[in-house]
Amino acid sequence: MWTAANQGQYKYRLVEFKNLTVTGGRDDDDSDSYDIYTVTEDGTVINLRVDQNTTIRINGKKNKTWTAFEGKTFESVVGIVATFQPYNGAQVIYQILITQNSDISYN
Repeated sequence: MWTAANQGQYKYRLVEFKNLTVTGGRDDDDSDSYDIYTVTEDGTVINLRVDQNTTIRINGKKNKTWTAFEGKTFESVVGIVATFQPYNGAQVIYQILITQNSDISYN
């Protein structure tokens, strides 16, 4: 089970999460990349990353913002665990990299 204490052991592994509730997000200023902040049913924080080279289509158009998922629940998310460090010396953040449209299912 994924926890803040053990998330490092999943680095570079393919993982699947169910029932993630969107709590917020952040759009990159200089690209079409964005982060989606979610929590599991037990309150564990899971950050999702959609890179500008990944095409998530909504109504046939490429989605370029996390806000399209505001208030939604991901029924299923599949992705690779990676790390992100916003600047040298900052805390390392673990993210799930979404690589294709079929990696996510939401309502």
